[in-house]
Amino acid sequence: MKEQEHKSLQTWKMIPEMEMEIMITIEGMVMFQAQVSVTEGRESGSYIYIFIFFPFYLSFIHMVLYMLIWLNLCSILFLV
Repeated sequence: MKEQEHKSLQTWKMIPEMEMEIMITIEGMVMFQAQVSVTEGRESGSYIYIFIFFPFYLSFIHMVLYMLIWLNLCSILFLV
C-alpha cells in the first residue's frame, strides 16, 4: 500500500475511514481513486473511480479549485 502511495501524485487522507488518491495524466484526465474501509481496522475496502475531464484552456488554479469541489462532493456522498 505504501508503494502505491509513492506512485500517486498526492495522497489526501480526509477522514480515517477514507483514503483518496489523485492521479493526473498528460491528457488532462483526473482519476479519483477512493478506498473506503467498511469497518475500522480493515485494510481492504471498496474502490470507487470517478473520471473527470478538464478542458485544456483551464489554468492550474482552476483545475485545483475544480478538484477541491469534487473532493468535497465525494466526501459528502461518502458521509451520507
